[in-house]
Amino acid sequence: MRQRNQRGVILLLVLVAILVVGVALTTTARRSLLASTAAIDAQQSLQRRWGVVSCRQTILRQAEGVFSEIEGSRADTRRSQTPFVAMVSDRVLLGGQNFDLIIADEDAKANLNSIYHSAGLSQCEQAATTLIGPFDRRMLQLRPETPSAATPKPRSAGRLGDQGEVPTDTNFLQAPAAFRSWGEIFDLVAMNAIAGDDRQLAALTRRMTLFGRGRMNVFRASDEAVLAVCGSVVQDGLGRRLLERMRQSSLRDIALVLDQVVTNVEDRARLKQLFANGSSCFSLWIETTNGQSRQQYFAVRVPDERGTIRTIESSYE
Repeated sequence: MRQRNQRGVILLLVLVAILVVGVALTTTARRSLLASTAAIDAQQSLQRRWGVVSCRQTILRQAEGVFSEIEGSRADTRRSQTPFVAMVSDRVLLGGQNFDLIIADEDAKANLNSIYHSAGLSQCEQAATTLIGPFDRRMLQLRPETPSAATPKPRSAGRLGDQGEVPTDTNFLQAPAAFRSWGEIFDLVAMNAIAGDDRQLAALTRRMTLFGRGRMNVFRASDEAVLAVCGSVVQDGLGRRLLERMRQSSLRDIALVLDQVVTNVEDRARLKQLFANGSSCFSLWIETTNGQSRQQYFAVRVPDERGTIRTIESSYE
């Protein structure tokens, strides 16, 4: 009986030892798995950051060359009433991750800061609503940081017989930016509730911007963007006549087109401040996917008054 008891105790101890070893091995395996997963996540995160930096430094700096090359290839075949390309999209594969790219000419978009300082908050809201569409109007929530520089004045369709240029208030272009981020234009909480996330920004901002010097490249801008800027100065009818002349004319100088169409010297001077023949501000949207997660990055190269280029960056998940 005593031998049986000893054997039972030994068996029990052996079972306990096996159980302890099994738990220890399971814990070790779990920790190893977690460490391996963390290492893979860190590697993918590093790969993503490397890819984003590479795309930003390589592509964003060459944006003007991309659009100039496209325009050069279309110079002989360009149809009338068709603006040049102002946005290019592509996809690249780097380190097993997809990078969806959208290169855009920010100066080919309606600048909400210029419209706000030129015509006030109401006109700015109207322009933004027109550019994104009535359905997405629920996401708009304009919150300017600085007061508008606009002064109320009646709009006219133009006065015949005006001679020369008269002094006009153009200080709105030098006014501090009223909107510095998309969080001051859109209600991001409402955007997440309606669209599911705030990556919708890339689609909503295709025809309007907050960046750049505030002067629109009319030869790359969409018709809607041109009319939105015109609407901050002149009546819709004159704005449409001006747009039609821009698209049909062989002139590549917006000042000459304005001289031909806009007879009111004050309106003409203000529009010359808002329109330009070229661009200096470009942006890049980067969306990355690895099968498990998706992130979006935005970078824009903005020139200041002295010509110094600075890059503004933000990210969205």
